Amino acid sequence: MSKKINKKKITLAIIAAVIVIIGGISLVFTEYLLPWKNVYVTVKETKVYEYSMSYEMIEQADALNVPYSSFVTEDPKSNMARQMVTDNARNEVIYKRLFYLMGIKDGFDVAQDEINAALETFKKNTNLGTNESVEQSYKDELDARGLSGKDFMEIVKENIIVQKEKDKLTANIALSDKDLKAYFDEWGFGYDPKNPNRQEVYGKNIEQIKKDALYMKKKDYLTGIEKKLLADNMSEISFDNPYKKFMRWLYGDFLGTSIPDEYKPETSMG
Repeated sequence: MSKKINKKKITLAIIAAVIVIIGGISLVFTEYLLPWKNVYVTVKETKVYEYSMSYEMIEQADALNVPYSSFVTEDPKSNMARQMVTDNARNEVIYKRLFYLMGIKDGFDVAQDEINAALETFKKNTNLGTNESVEQSYKDELDARGLSGKDFMEIVKENIIVQKEKDKLTANIALSDKDLKAYFDEWGFGYDPKNPNRQEVYGKNIEQIKKDALYMKKKDYLTGIEKKLLADNMSEISFDNPYKKFMRWLYGDFLGTSIPDEYKPETSMG
């Protein structure tokens, strides 16, 4: 009788131990691993989430005039365009986070009226040329970018601080007559191209030319800063994280199957 009781106690102890182990694994997975599931990259120990990359993919596709259909087709031309968009988006996500961290260090903050203004501008732009209500076109645009309203608010806040930091860095940049001439010599064809009198074109469009030339000079300056920031902080940028490592172990070592691409960390910058 005592042997049966002891055997039962041992069985119950084993079951309890298994439950504790499973509970511990579940707790570790839930509390430690899952928070990393949607992290795209870490920059200086801060998490940048997948939604930032989704947003930037659309931004870069628009900037490069790459149709969204290129994201789903497999012909070589589309693959090349998609890779170009992906590389630009990835770099931009990292540059923005580095500027954002600089802005936070410099004490920049975001007021609610700034968020509201940025949101209204975005909504108006998404509503242009549509027959939908402003709110419906806004929702459709967020859906197309794979964003929730909360995700977008985080992006807006970060973008505002990024712009404040960029404005600070370029505040003392001014144009010289030499800068204006160099800019117009290179880009002046875009101002009234049908008018052969380039001096007249220059005179009539001088204010816009000044704005565009200053913008270009600031952009070139910021590009130089971006390259330096990337070089200086490369060791603190990682596309890997604990969740991806766990999933690689699960698929590879534990299950012995091929590892899905989504869990393989990127190893280089485009």
